Order: sequence, then C-alpha cells, then structure tokens
Amino acid sequence: MNRCREYGRQLLLMARDDALAVTQHLNDPHLVDWILGFHAQQAIEKSIKAVLNHHDITYPRTRDLAELLGIARSHGIGIPQCGEEVAVLSAFGAELRYERRPKAAPLNRRLAGSWVQSFLDWAEGILGES
Repeated sequence: MNRCREYGRQLLLMARDDALAVTQHLNDPHLVDWILGFHAQQAIEKSIKAVLNHHDITYPRTRDLAELLGIARSHGIGIPQCGEEVAVLSAFGAELRYERRPKAAPLNRRLAGSWVQSFLDWAEGILGES
C-alpha cells in the first residue's frame, strides 16, 4: 500500500474519533456548540482529506471545507449530497485555533450530526472501510 493511501486510512480513523465525539454529545446540553461544531468540522475535514489521500491528490494546508470539496470535485470525485451545506462548519475549525469561540451561527446539532455521518459513510465507501 502506498503512503498516501495509508495516511488516508489514518485520517479516516481520526475522523471516526471526531464523529464519535459528535454522536455521543449531540444531546448534551452542557457541551457548548463551538466544541461540538469543532469536532463535526474535524470529522468532515479528515473524511475529505482521507479521500483525497486515497486518490493521491495534493491539497493545501487548509481547514476550509468548501476549498477541500472543490478540490475533490475538480478531480471528478462525487461528494455527498449535503456537501455544499457543510461549509458553514469551517468557522469552527479555523477560528477555534485563534479565538476562544468562533463567530459562527448557532449550530444545528442534528443537522451537523447527519452531515458527519454522511461524510464518514462516503469516505468509508471510497476507502473500502467500514
């Protein structure tokens, strides 16, 4: 197995960890939105990067989900139907690194959870993992 595919599998494992954090805390009223949003963004980002690595596609260091999805599409990779919507989560991944709380709209937790599952299923299907 080449190094890109192996790294893609590692990213998928990490995406599963972030997805687990989302699903386990989806209904936790004590967990603030920005933390759940961060893990949702990370799960989707790592899922996309896993797929890009699997296809040996180079991408820049970015947390911007729209940019990563654009790269996937430009290489003929179909994306989940909710692909365009998830870009709103980018603020949770980028701004969290520099600000205490990202300036994002309130998080629709159920929707974010479904997006995470869609992207995880998508990546697992492409990588042949479950």
